[in-house]
Amino acid sequence: TLLELVESNVVREYVADTDVLNSLHFIRIAGMNAVHGRKIRPKDATLTLENVTYLVGLIAAKESGTVAAYQKPPYMSEAETRRLYVDRKHFRLIILLLIILYTT
Repeated sequence: TLLELVESNVVREYVADTDVLNSLHFIRIAGMNAVHGRKIRPKDATLTLENVTYLVGLIAAKESGTVAAYQKPPYMSEAETRRLYVDRKHFRLIILLLIILYTT
């Protein structure tokens, strides 16, 4: 699966950056949501495109040996990463738990 690929040692070692790995997960989740007909907010669609653009550029820079000059975009700050990946994940878990509690 794509999840297994993103979490593989080969990808983790190639990327070697937690923020970039989180970007890969964000892209994967946005793609899964789109494929399954879930609503995607314009802000999330824009961020997905920015993540894809950054990752393609990063791969090109790594392969051409210019990765040292390649800068992470400002949207990949620790606070933004936390808001997008951690807080939202916890919010979904809380909602799921509430649904389970109220339907049993």
